[in-house]
Amino acid sequence: MTSLSPQDFARLYEEQLVRQTNLPPLPHTVQQLLVLKGSDTGDIRELAAIVDSDPLLAAQMLRYGQSPLFGYGSRITSTEEVISLVLGYEPALFMALGMGVGKSLESPAEGVLGLEVLWRDGFYNAALCVELARQMPAKDRPVPGLCHLSGLLHNIGFLLLGHLHPTRLRLISSQFEMDPSLGIIRLEKMMLGVSHDTSGAWLAKAWGLPDEVVTAILQHHNESYQGEHAAYAQLVNIASHLLSEHGVSEMVIDLPSPKLLEALGLTSESVEQALASVLEGEGELARLAKSMIS
Repeated sequence: MTSLSPQDFARLYEEQLVRQTNLPPLPHTVQQLLVLKGSDTGDIRELAAIVDSDPLLAAQMLRYGQSPLFGYGSRITSTEEVISLVLGYEPALFMALGMGVGKSLESPAEGVLGLEVLWRDGFYNAALCVELARQMPAKDRPVPGLCHLSGLLHNIGFLLLGHLHPTRLRLISSQFEMDPSLGIIRLEKMMLGVSHDTSGAWLAKAWGLPDEVVTAILQHHNESYQGEHAAYAQLVNIASHLLSEHGVSEMVIDLPSPKLLEALGLTSESVEQALASVLEGEGELARLAKSMIS
């Protein structure tokens, strides 16, 4: 497989995705969550019951609800309390979706594109997308839960590559670690013929994830994108740049575009405020990332 040219590999990879060959099945829990998302009658008890049907997911949600980020600690003793008292129905639904989707992909743990690094980047990005959205003008704010899910899954294309072609992911990871100045998208296209934004969007669409999330995954490196659901992609892009500047993410190396900040009604002061809020909880975000590979 590694002897294929980038062009041949890209064709093979796209065929795998289009035909859903060897793709991991969408976990039953996630299927139930997607049905619940589309329902007008879903409630906290129903959501808690779905989460509790997956012991690992339930444990992760409970750990998150008990984190110092929220101040409840051990007073939170059940998934239902996490949903009703800590997160709220919609944010809890989207967080459960993201965690459930991610656990279905088995990818190498080591390297700058390893599982722990990618999940750390995902949880930080998700939290920052939500905080940035809060700083936007009220009339323009996107849905917080979808902001979180977009940030959490924006690099799912790397997890997919590692799941289907772990040797290819290791090659990309080692090359990027040696010379990050090449830029991850350029490096992927040189070595694979396809980049993680495209492959991640293929997977998200095949799994029936929300269009807003598909767009964010596909366009989060495209600063000129102005189409439908652009705000989600723009928030992920800005979050990536801010986190890179503070040493959390290694995917991009420059500052966020002033044009993107202006498009979302953000200022340098408001984004710094959002970033500071997220960094206050960085210990818990790092623990959440570790929980995704344990």
